Amino acid sequence: APADEVFFIDLASHYQQSLTRKIDVIKAAIADRRLISFQYACQTSTSRRVIEPYRLVFKWSAWYVWGYCPKREAFRLFKLNRLWDWGTGTDSFAPRDLPDLEPDQYFSAGGIYLKALFEENQKYRLIEEYGPNCFQTGPKGRLLFERDFVSFSNLREWVLSFGSQVEVLEPERLRADLRRQAEKMLEIYQEHDI
Repeated sequence: APADEVFFIDLASHYQQSLTRKIDVIKAAIADRRLISFQYACQTSTSRRVIEPYRLVFKWSAWYVWGYCPKREAFRLFKLNRLWDWGTGTDSFAPRDLPDLEPDQYFSAGGIYLKALFEENQKYRLIEEYGPNCFQTGPKGRLLFERDFVSFSNLREWVLSFGSQVEVLEPERLRADLRRQAEKMLEIYQEHDI
């Protein structure tokens, strides 16, 4: 590689080959104004979707297709790793007037408020994900973090990724859910004690 190259970007993932193919097919469908269809997995169910694709979006280390969903009569963002059995047909669509694409609205709507104390050794993750001003020093040197999340499931998944390095103060619903999760885990590991 030439010495004057300053960027090396590797967006590889476990789904690299699948993602590359999906991106190529969706890109062509956008250019040709062809509908795409796919099975899509969300938290509560899986369903067959047909959309008018308009943009490929890379946000928060994941790829999405943004398009109009006639079934929901709205523009939606679909995560590429959650779609399968996908393809394009011969059906085309007339382009719509597009609203401004503001991906953050898809990630910040919903407003489920989190107030939590993180252990000091998790400072790097909070800074990496939300910046150096996202917390205050709380009791016993722990980090007081307050933020709205898009959905309860996103919030729970994120908090669980910290294991025992976080104590949720609010919402109470999440505290109760985490207690239940911890009790289930304890049961599993006590029953299967090797």
